[in-house]
Amino acid sequence: MPQFHFTLKFALPPAESDSAALVERLFSAGCDDALVGTGTHGRLALQFARECPTAAEAVRSAVDDVLRAVPEARLAGHLPFNETCLVNHVDAHGVHADAIAQPSVIELGE
Repeated sequence: MPQFHFTLKFALPPAESDSAALVERLFSAGCDDALVGTGTHGRLALQFARECPTAAEAVRSAVDDVLRAVPEARLAGHLPFNETCLVNHVDAHGVHADAIAQPSVIELGE
């Protein structure tokens, strides 16, 4: 199965201040294939190396895992590719049209 490398960045709710507990919840929710960055208050970055049949499934499952750990998190940024199912999925989780014009947040590479 191919492995996809990509980065997801999220805005966190103000109450999310315990980085160690956050990382543990992410790991338990299935993000054990990601490096987690929590250095900026209110932001979360995850660099994934995820095995999935397609890039869209890799990103979709990663977003689902993060939101299972932090339901109030909001994906920020734009998509550098056109995958209708992924755009619909991400849009349903709070990505607004103005965020699509911001610098790249999700970077896919093989």
